Amino acid sequence: MDRDEYKKVNCLYYHTRLQNILVQYRYLEHGVQTPEMVDRIYNAEFEKSIEAMNSVLKDPSENGKRSFRSQFEGYFRDFIVQSLSDSVINIRSSLFVSAFSVFESFLEHVVHVYFNHFPELYNRERIKLSLNDIEGEYKRFDMKTLMMLKAVENFTNKSFQDQIAFFKNKLKLRRENIWDQNGEELVFRIYHFRNYIVHRAPENEISDEQFLEFVTYLASLVFRISAYTQADHGIEFMWLKDTNINIMMKEKPVL
Repeated sequence: MDRDEYKKVNCLYYHTRLQNILVQYRYLEHGVQTPEMVDRIYNAEFEKSIEAMNSVLKDPSENGKRSFRSQFEGYFRDFIVQSLSDSVINIRSSLFVSAFSVFESFLEHVVHVYFNHFPELYNRERIKLSLNDIEGEYKRFDMKTLMMLKAVENFTNKSFQDQIAFFKNKLKLRRENIWDQNGEELVFRIYHFRNYIVHRAPENEISDEQFLEFVTYLASLVFRISAYTQADHGIEFMWLKDTNINIMMKEKPVL
């Protein structure tokens, strides 16, 4: 493991991934519902469907085939239009779940950076290492690094509510303007909505407005957390063309 990788909070990487999801959604939302897309799919699939069904028609004569083709043609186009409309919902849900996974990965990354700067954050005496830990995939690390990796793993095993509490209480990232949006800590509603989609789909669909609000909030949260790690604790974060230098910064990392 390269310890230098965890000296700075890589805001740019995670924020960019969330912005890419927003752009991807807008592009796909527009692209899959255009008449041109309907025609492309219709032309590619219609003849294959007709050919497959002709062999099992009750009336296999040429008149029977023409009659079936005439009936099936309009229905199949409507079917394509509805399928594309449904696909937007599926795409939106999938991208939303992906966006939340990016945010969870960001939280883990930030914790790793903090543990790298402030090893006192985790109680080494309470970290339990099994023989498999020592002899397994971690065997290439020194004991100090191994303990830190185990501490990060312990963080990821916490409930989401406990992870956010860890950020507020242990990492002291508790300013209201980090988490609050219009009087609500929206991150918890987003978390529960993600669970509804993953475990109870398709009953719980996410609307266009919700998708944009939720993913935009997560992207802003990534930036705000990163900015306050630098302003409050002196941990530099990576941003566009080093524009993070415009954000306040402690002289040295301090918790």
